[in-house]
Amino acid sequence: RAQLAGPRGYRRIDALLLADDAAAAIGEVAPGEVFELVHEVGFEDAADLIHLATPEQIQGCLDLDGWAKDQLELAPLAPWLSALLDAGFEKFGQVWSQLDAELRALILQRQVRIYDTSLGEGPDDDNDGAMFPTPDGFFILELTGDDDSQRLIMRLVEDLYRADLDLARHTIMAARSEPPAELEEQSYRWRAGRLADLGYVD
Repeated sequence: RAQLAGPRGYRRIDALLLADDAAAAIGEVAPGEVFELVHEVGFEDAADLIHLATPEQIQGCLDLDGWAKDQLELAPLAPWLSALLDAGFEKFGQVWSQLDAELRALILQRQVRIYDTSLGEGPDDDNDGAMFPTPDGFFILELTGDDDSQRLIMRLVEDLYRADLDLARHTIMAARSEPPAELEEQSYRWRAGRLADLGYVD
């Protein structure tokens, strides 16, 4: 099935990209089909499709890929975020702004410890963790993941600041202050509602 699906996926993506208005053609595709096409051909070969996908389609793909029952899993989200960052900070900012606020905060919260420098917070002198000051100097992020996730988070924060300063600060403040369990529960509720609207059974 995988051998048959691959060529069909390439043909479908090529047809969408060759349309007179590729963005409009892709925008008419259901989020579930975008998800299937990307996984059929791989993220590298589906890069142009992802770059033209709407924020709603991307949200739908994250809904399908990022959850194991009611638990958020970050690893499947990484290639989606990386592909969006490759599309440029404007595209990334557009998509990020339309994701659920709770999901945005949860993604960041899982991968950093946040120090608010305006409150005099900072890492201990003997802390040898990887530190990343935000471009505005308001926060210091202690990166807690592996090397790949650290690079991804640094790219994410830098491009988010370039795209929307207020949104960047709001995301970081929410990640710093909101209880993790509440963020995950509310994120799951939003996700379950969207999937129900698309006909997926919980």
